[in-house]
Amino acid sequence: MYNLADTSKQSVLDLINSSNDTKYTLSQMTIALPADSTGSGFDAKLPETNTVIELTNVEDSTDKVTIGYHRIDGDTAFGSDPSVPVVLAGKSDSDVIGAVLTHIRTVWGMPLEAGTYTAVKTGQTVVVTFNGHYVLTNATTIGLTELTSLTSVWTNLSTTDHFVQGDTFVGATSADVLLALINSTNGTSIKITDVSMAKPSAMGNGTPTDSTTVTGVSSAGYGDKVTFGYNRLNIEELSPDGLTLESFASYTEFYNTVTPDYMAAKLTQQWGFPVLASELRVRNQTNNGDTFTARISIVDNYVARSAGGVIATSAKTAS
Repeated sequence: MYNLADTSKQSVLDLINSSNDTKYTLSQMTIALPADSTGSGFDAKLPETNTVIELTNVEDSTDKVTIGYHRIDGDTAFGSDPSVPVVLAGKSDSDVIGAVLTHIRTVWGMPLEAGTYTAVKTGQTVVVTFNGHYVLTNATTIGLTELTSLTSVWTNLSTTDHFVQGDTFVGATSADVLLALINSTNGTSIKITDVSMAKPSAMGNGTPTDSTTVTGVSSAGYGDKVTFGYNRLNIEELSPDGLTLESFASYTEFYNTVTPDYMAAKLTQQWGFPVLASELRVRNQTNNGDTFTARISIVDNYVARSAGGVIATSAKTAS
């Protein structure tokens, strides 16, 4: 909705610099708090001017200028009936207010630095009043759209039953496969479009060995995040003797053919779970004379992982 600087003070300085083709920084001046232009004596040239600020040169306190501009009324800043999706169950007023302020900053793009606003939860709304904010004035009332917390849907947050070699894997991606495992563990039917999943990561020694953090998608009606622990498969154990590929007439043909896209299709077929080209690396291609080899490693696959990777070998076609 907006694309402003990190603070409202920087935002108004950016506006001033843009209007005057200057490049002043906040360290070069002090900027007084914004004030209503009515009764200030400022000779406004534009009818929409409603605010004045005084800028002072930090090196010369007598070098001052007063500038008039237009602040946005909070009542219309975010539309006629703004609302924010937020988890309410089990949350304190402070939690809800924090979620609303984060939404204003990150989704609506409006900076809210400390000291430029106050916020109060009143029933099913949060009222944000702008005091000393350089972009907004007055107040805005934000409605609350209730989300279902993933923490209330998924109560079993780890399993050591899967994955194991020989499992039947269903899904177009490894993320689909993991989500099916989480749903099975909890008796739920959350869809892949209901959540976003962070990259999987190793947890170190012990079990579960791996985890991922799953965040609810507000447009699907879910909020909050959970971390689910489970065990990924090691490709070094899936293919302890490496991988055997088709023969190629030349090293150039091998190098140009054995790409991530090629290997993704091969591994999906061989291992029985989805592997995307973006989830693997093909490296260390080598011409050994009678054979060609490459090292295959897995990156960010939700079902499998790798340490050193496995060697894929192709024989050179006999001439």
